[in-house]
Amino acid sequence: MANNKTNTSILYEQRRYYKYSFFNYIENKIDFWELQKYYGRVDKRGIPFYLNQQYLKSITTPSITNTQQKQMVLNIVSDSFKEMNDEFKKADLYFNIPKSKYNPLKIKKSTLVFETEYTNYFRELLNLWYKQNKNNIDNNISNFNDFMNLFIGTFAYANAIMTQSAYLTSFLSSPLNTGLVIEISNDKHDEDPTKINNFINDENFQFFCNTTGKYGFMVDKNAPWRIVYNLTTQYANDKMNQYGITDIDDLFSKYYVYPHLTEYKKLREEFINFYNSKVKQKPTLQKSEYCHITKGVKFTEITKSTETIQDDLSWIKFYYFLRCKEETIGMTQSQFVIDLNKISMLYNSFGETSALEWILNKTKKFIDGGSNPSYTQYTAVTTNKSQNLTLYNFQF
Repeated sequence: MANNKTNTSILYEQRRYYKYSFFNYIENKIDFWELQKYYGRVDKRGIPFYLNQQYLKSITTPSITNTQQKQMVLNIVSDSFKEMNDEFKKADLYFNIPKSKYNPLKIKKSTLVFETEYTNYFRELLNLWYKQNKNNIDNNISNFNDFMNLFIGTFAYANAIMTQSAYLTSFLSSPLNTGLVIEISNDKHDEDPTKINNFINDENFQFFCNTTGKYGFMVDKNAPWRIVYNLTTQYANDKMNQYGITDIDDLFSKYYVYPHLTEYKKLREEFINFYNSKVKQKPTLQKSEYCHITKGVKFTEITKSTETIQDDLSWIKFYYFLRCKEETIGMTQSQFVIDLNKISMLYNSFGETSALEWILNKTKKFIDGGSNPSYTQYTAVTTNKSQNLTLYNFQF
């Protein structure tokens, strides 16, 4: 059976065999490799969001076997898992199920806090860029504007993922970021023999699938040790009601953060802090110029400026530039300038939210199985494919 080291053609056939040979009779399943890959990371409209960590709740209790680290999930998921685990314990107590991979349930992984994951990623990205441009930054950049324009000129065109919105809908974002996922094994997801021999063929597998479904969970088809909470079930809705949440839309509006409304501020904070840290490490630089009096080279020591760009509108425009590059939206420089003027008009006339919502609608990723693209999105993508118009520029 396949893993990622298998010959490509053999890998295709064996993955195809796994896909169509197993889980056909399991109703409560989820497939993160295909249409459901964004589950828990976008809402019904395909807009990226992430769980506010204040609504995480521990699932570490004396009755649940787990690792040393504290395990956290969304509060309704925690409550549901604890109830489900009680049923597993009762079945074990009365010898209805033998000991196996599924008995007892041993929690190995739960929530990875999105804000932490993204921040670590973005800082690593900035450090990588700095290493590639260290000499230029340390010895030639004396102010924040030049620093940002160097970044735009040397890195922003690399189509790297830089915003929270893009991160959430990329391969970098783990389902564990959702607060809806619990894993009871650390096995590798590409090892099909492990999935089949140790889990699907486990004598408790059917009991595991039936019982998880009863308590609102789905089993991950590609990782049968991973369960994912199904927010659309009546069981889940009843749990929401216990926390004063009426339905799934109410849950999204109260428990989740929509980064497109705030992430430009996060970008500003990270860039300013990074720049200031480099100024602190090397606060001065030397400029050389020819001296006509001495007929030699004159060196002048310059103290780097710590004055930074603070106005929101400039950062919102820069954010739009990044989002367009991330989604490879094609346009000419003149079209891009028209868009920037549009953002200024919306911001000055109707406020920040209006400008950011316009940017969202212009740059939102197509989500397979989700909402249809807007006409603006459709024309942007078709124009880009036909003309590859991605050479527009931005400067602070």
